[in-house]
Amino acid sequence: MRLQSKRPAESDKHLRQARAFFDQRKFTEAALEARRAIELNQQNVDAWKLSGLPLQLSRRFPEAAQEFTAALEIFPRDADLWFFLGRIRYLNRELKAAEEAVRTAIRLKSDHADALTQLGMLLEARHDHAQALKHYEAAIAANRKQSRSETMALVSAGHLLMKLGRL
Repeated sequence: MRLQSKRPAESDKHLRQARAFFDQRKFTEAALEARRAIELNQQNVDAWKLSGLPLQLSRRFPEAAQEFTAALEIFPRDADLWFFLGRIRYLNRELKAAEEAVRTAIRLKSDHADALTQLGMLLEARHDHAQALKHYEAAIAANRKQSRSETMALVSAGHLLMKLGRL
């Protein structure tokens, strides 16, 4: 399948506008501008990513899942897209589908800190605390390796340890 790339420069303009709307927490407008960017250049993976995120934050989970699923048809080896789909599935309480998507993200990028954290959360939901902690620790290590200050894995691990009476 040949991907459409009608007007990449105009697509980038819409993507910049989508990012500006996203930063202003205008999620409906951000999703619309990202969609316009995709219509002009289906090869713009950043536009695909940004098309689903504002929908997720607006709690429009089915629409967000649809965006990420469509993107994965074009970019099946993009770990971020698999992670985003997994997070949507988790938020929509589709735990098995969420785990499959997150594990795919980790297979594609073994040090994907966000995916490792999400997998820890899924394992914790299944009461597999030892494996959840293992994945939180891996996420913390990945964040440190990448010099990221993300704290979700730290917070999640801390909450689980407190719940288990180990803190």
